[in-house]
Amino acid sequence: MCASKLSPVTISGSHFVKDGKRFDIRGVVYQPHRSTESVHRDEDYDSLRDECLDDLQKDIVLFKELGINAIKVYSILPHLSHDAVLEALAAAGIYVLAGLFSRFHCISRKRPYESYNTRLVNEYMQAVDCFSKHDNVLGVVAADDLMCDAESTQAAEVIRAVIRDTKLYMVRQHQSNGQRILPIGIGDAMYAANSTDSMDYFTAGDVSEQIDFYSFAYYDKVVEPSSHWSQVIQRFDGRNIPIFVSEYGNNITRPRQFRETTSLYYRDALQVLSGGFAYDFVHGGNDYGLVTASHQKLQDFEFLKQRFQEAATTEETSTSELKETVTAQPVRFPPLSESWRASSNIPAPVLQTYEQP
Repeated sequence: MCASKLSPVTISGSHFVKDGKRFDIRGVVYQPHRSTESVHRDEDYDSLRDECLDDLQKDIVLFKELGINAIKVYSILPHLSHDAVLEALAAAGIYVLAGLFSRFHCISRKRPYESYNTRLVNEYMQAVDCFSKHDNVLGVVAADDLMCDAESTQAAEVIRAVIRDTKLYMVRQHQSNGQRILPIGIGDAMYAANSTDSMDYFTAGDVSEQIDFYSFAYYDKVVEPSSHWSQVIQRFDGRNIPIFVSEYGNNITRPRQFRETTSLYYRDALQVLSGGFAYDFVHGGNDYGLVTASHQKLQDFEFLKQRFQEAATTEETSTSELKETVTAQPVRFPPLSESWRASSNIPAPVLQTYEQP
């Protein structure tokens, strides 16, 4: 195993915890495709492969200036080496939230049951083996931005099945060779996060099928910064797993001033949320980004840097001072409706080795 320079982040109730202190995410999404405007090589979709170390070292300098403690990557190719890159991030104090899927093997929102096969499950397990070696991996994501309308909520049944398979695999790997068990969760699209149905679905029932954390995209226009997160706070208050923002940073007005960042780290928001990831670090064709492909800072970078400096910090809050959140009643599966179409009946494991003994 590779030696990491960071203590692993764990979960205590509704909080992430590091070395006995609360850990809130101050992060950016990091999935640059720098080689060409349109990526020609499959490997170019993996921004954490060791081949990218030189580019990453330049970005690490910017990460430190920006004041972040985590990056989010959508996917990697687990057959490639990532040890040097992850160790460089650890040396810089940067944690990683990573997707288990790739663009080649992922759950299809239109045909979820067809996409649930042995190749998909094996890809997830290979990614787990890759990430488990590194203490600066914050957690892994089973599905991201998948449920974007009522029809695609049916994919939740397969997402839950993959979570079950992955959690069982990690338990067995830990029992056999001491491999680290990583927290696993989901990243919801704005549609799914606009109600509590998805959160309820993935925190109900057998604990072996439940998520360990919940995250969601939020791109609402900033009207009043101080109350920007109020509806989200009301919606998810009282949950007993960490909740954070997987993507934020509306770009209707340019340059983005990230006024919602400051309020994300105010006391009221921190009672429910554990920070989040601004989208996106490297500027691309969709007009999001903080730096250019050649590592030049944009105005967005300076604004986000300023907001992080203004934001309160909870890093010195000990676990004994944290607000304990206990759900009064067991969470129940959401009823089937026009807006939610996933039942509690999930597919049986596609590999017998992932069946419960």
